[in-house]
Amino acid sequence: MRFYAIGLAIAAGITLGGVATAQNDNQLRDRIVRHSISQFRGQCPCPYHLTWSGRRCGDRAAYLQQRRPAGLLCYSRDVTAQMMQDFRGQRRN
Repeated sequence: MRFYAIGLAIAAGITLGGVATAQNDNQLRDRIVRHSISQFRGQCPCPYHLTWSGRRCGDRAAYLQQRRPAGLLCYSRDVTAQMMQDFRGQRRN
């Protein structure tokens, strides 16, 4: 019975550790997206932003244009594993 409890505790730790890592990854993706948007100069970087008059940017957003600005990220799905690794490396130095 004792080994069973220890096994459950170890399994829970591994599972919770995986959840914490996934949460940290999601937070990092969001941070990278926010940084990307902050570097954009102009109106309407992303479809979900608002214009100065309060309307949604939608199809007018730079993100959806054929000649999208290099490096503009609007969604966490745009962030690659390599970008995350590079961002972490920059923070360590």
